[in-house]
This record gives sequence, C-alpha cells and structure tokens, in this order.
Amino acid sequence: MKNAILILILVLFSTLAIAKNFTLCDDDLMLLDQNFYHNSTSEVISKTDVEGPGVEFEIYLPDTNGPGDSIYYVSCTKGGEGSLTGINISEYNAFSLKITLVSVNDSNSTEAGGYLVVGAFINIGRSNGYRPERVSLRPQRNSVISTTKTDDTNDISVIGFTAHLASPKGWDPNGSTIKLRVEAAPNAEILP
Repeated sequence: MKNAILILILVLFSTLAIAKNFTLCDDDLMLLDQNFYHNSTSEVISKTDVEGPGVEFEIYLPDTNGPGDSIYYVSCTKGGEGSLTGINISEYNAFSLKITLVSVNDSNSTEAGGYLVVGAFINIGRSNGYRPERVSLRPQRNSVISTTKTDDTNDISVIGFTAHLASPKGWDPNGSTIKLRVEAAPNAEILP
C-alpha cells in the first residue's frame, strides 16, 4: 500500500513539473494586428512598446451595448499578417498575459469607467477562448494575470487578448477610449 501511495505522489509531482505556461514578449505583442471580432466597431488607435515591460494599446470602444463594447486584438490566420500563427505549442498547458488598465478617457481617476473584462485569447482545440478577469481603475483592481488553458492545442491559429465592458455601468454611452498595458506574464516562458 505504501508503494502505491508513493507512486501516486511521484506521478502527481511529475505531472505538475511538466505543466508549462507560455507568454508573449513585447516584440510579439507588437505583431498583433487584427480585430478578430469582425462585427465590432471598436478599434486599436495606437500601440506603443513602452519603456520597461509591456505594450500599451489605446482602444476606442464606441458604445456600451453591442458590437462596439468589445475587442479581440490578435494575430490570426484569417486576417492581418498572422505572424504568430503556425507555432507549435503542444508542450505547453496554458497561455498567460498580464493586463493592466492604465486609463479611461485619459484619466486614471478611480472614478473613471466601470469594470472591464479582459483575457489572454487563443485557439483551444477547434474553438477559441479565454479565461475572463475583471479590471477597473479602483485600487488594487487595475492589473490581472489571465491564464487560458491550451491542453488541446497543437498549433496557434489565433492569439492575443480581449477586452469588453462588463456592463454599461460607469461607462460613457457615447464611447470610451481605454489604455491597456499588456505584458509577458511572470513565471511563464516567452513563446519561442
């Protein structure tokens, strides 16, 4: 019985040691170039590789209800250059990004905007997905690490991040410009 328990413990620890996350470096993030949600009227106004870690994306969300309240900004095979597609990620178990809400309509006041749902977006098996996280400009809520499982994925066909309003509450009904800093997640390997 003791041997069976010892073997089970060894198997569990070896499985944990094999689990690996990957992330994107600044150069990779600068290659994102496509709004994957084709019905969206949202747009990336600018992207800037800032000093230190991360790329800042200025994003215009023209409304609070409907296709203008979200964006899926990616590198994909169905538009843009697709620079990050076709890479084999079968050795990894998850894709992670650190995402920080920097400002809303050029303000970093805790009263600016409402809640924003963000995530590291990637193809999963035959579909696409992300693990939703919520950010706002309220104290200690402006930054998250989003980790999306990739267990059923071999090659990348779409990769990037998503952001959408959690609800219209707190947002300008005539549109908002948000600034997100997206960066490599700590404790994850940079995509080769």
